[in-house]
Amino acid sequence: MEVGAGQVAFTTGSQSWKVRRIGNYLSVVLQASDADGGVLQGSTPVPGAATVVHGPKFRAVRRKHRWEDVKISLQDVPARLRDLGPLSDCVVVVDLET
Repeated sequence: MEVGAGQVAFTTGSQSWKVRRIGNYLSVVLQASDADGGVLQGSTPVPGAATVVHGPKFRAVRRKHRWEDVKISLQDVPARLRDLGPLSDCVVVVDLET
């Protein structure tokens, strides 16, 4: 989801490999993909710098995109029932290099 000029963001769990990787190395490359993670032909990679956001800033991004809030809440139910913890308790914000 777009959060500002030159920024995109996505929610994820704070224990995910993405968050651990970004904690060690902020540089990322984003590229359009299909639902299975396969890179779409003809898409262009875009470099950027990622930041993991928690707390009030996380909630502000979720509020900005209310429909995502509903989907996130519904996705969390099975995970909480299986005691897996929240699926999305942080936001990764990527500042795109343009």
